[in-house]
Amino acid sequence: MPAGIDGRLWSFEDCVEAQSAKISGNTVGACTRVQSQFDDDPKIWRQRAEEARTQAGQMMDPAARQMMLDVAKNYDEIATLAERRQARAEGRR
Repeated sequence: MPAGIDGRLWSFEDCVEAQSAKISGNTVGACTRVQSQFDDDPKIWRQRAEEARTQAGQMMDPAARQMMLDVAKNYDEIATLAERRQARAEGRR
């Protein structure tokens, strides 16, 4: 994990919060590196999608269940984008 401007190690969630607050400098650069590790691996996104579907299956509230299924769908879409990026990168080699 990257060190933030406060010297402590930042989690992915810290990075997202920093980016949404538009903090500039080393924080965003370091967070971009962390985020790109996740962006480039479709397996991670597929795994998160499956975890979200598992969570949805355990939810009693229909609205909450649907929201979690939507999260899973979004993770699958991110995985598809990552797969396309990988295919383009392999085509350039």
